[in-house]
Amino acid sequence: MTPVYLGFFEVLGEILRSVFDGVFKPVLIEASKMIFELLGGVIFDMLKEVLFDGLVGLLKVVRALSMFFDVFSGIANVMVDDVSNGVVRGTQEMTFLQYLFRQSTIGTMLAYMTMIAGTLAFLFAIMATAKNISDSVLGDEVNPIGKVLTNGIKSAVTFMLVPIMCTFLLHLTVSLTDAVMDSLQRASGIEAEMKMDDAIFLAVAQPAAKSSSTFENIYRKTSYTYVNRDEILKNFDIGKIDYLVGYTAAILTIILMLGATLTFIRQCVDLLMLYLVSPFFSATIALDGGAKFKKWRELFVAKFFVGFGTIFSIQLFLMLMPFYTSDMLIFSQDVTMNNCIKLFFILGGAWSIFKGKTLIMEILSPDAARSANESMALVTWLISRK
Repeated sequence: MTPVYLGFFEVLGEILRSVFDGVFKPVLIEASKMIFELLGGVIFDMLKEVLFDGLVGLLKVVRALSMFFDVFSGIANVMVDDVSNGVVRGTQEMTFLQYLFRQSTIGTMLAYMTMIAGTLAFLFAIMATAKNISDSVLGDEVNPIGKVLTNGIKSAVTFMLVPIMCTFLLHLTVSLTDAVMDSLQRASGIEAEMKMDDAIFLAVAQPAAKSSSTFENIYRKTSYTYVNRDEILKNFDIGKIDYLVGYTAAILTIILMLGATLTFIRQCVDLLMLYLVSPFFSATIALDGGAKFKKWRELFVAKFFVGFGTIFSIQLFLMLMPFYTSDMLIFSQDVTMNNCIKLFFILGGAWSIFKGKTLIMEILSPDAARSANESMALVTWLISRK
């Protein structure tokens, strides 16, 4: 039996396959691309306002945390009613730490602690004298009785000097903070009200600006402009805002700023605790010549000056931000890569502010700086877990 080959159908199939691959396939691919781009554009147009509103919400949280940070770190003042005999006679501006130390209950507690520590100092002086007499009988090398009496007098004098030293450090840190802030702002030319949320908005919204002159002259010099929705829609194409960079920077900045703010709250409590227990360390001077009091003094002074590292970090970050987000500096021709590099700078600035708290403390008290770093790491981990 002779086999029959359907050569005609094979040739027809090859022709149709060639026509499909050469004509219909490219048309279908281009048509699919157009449909997906059209649908993607329609969906994005529907969602871009939602994305912008979400970004604005996150930036508002960043701004609120920045204000909390300023208050608890001593950068900003709080308003306190001046009450005399139950009558409000006006308001006073002071740092939050000054307000805490001026509370009458703190002064009352310190007075009670001083009375208890005074009794302990008397007992310590008796113990030191007895030990000195015992060692002299045994023939060991001892300090003279005059040294013991001198330590006792030092202990008594220190009871009075600690509150004076605390008041002096409070006024000194407030004056230095104001002077440093004023000097840095004058030198850099930045506006005092510009904060972290403004820096993030400027970084991600610059490519979307319809007018570069408006962006440079208005938005770079005015804070909290992103909440004016009508003006934003008029001056920006919100579809061109890099939301990935904006959302990432805002969320990570919230975590870092929240951790730093909680750490500064702990610093205020630590200072109050050190202040209230100071009489007990003063009492030990009569026993050990001031070794324990020296450690207390180093930690107490270091806790007062830790804010300067943060102040410098914030001002340097805000001073450099306009240069790194400017159109004059291009990291990459790829817009996405260029914005990602800006994102890394924003996150690096936020991290420097977060770590800047212990910058001065590492010099004044390394042990306290180590403890502060551990506590900040724990707080940040707990926040990120939630």
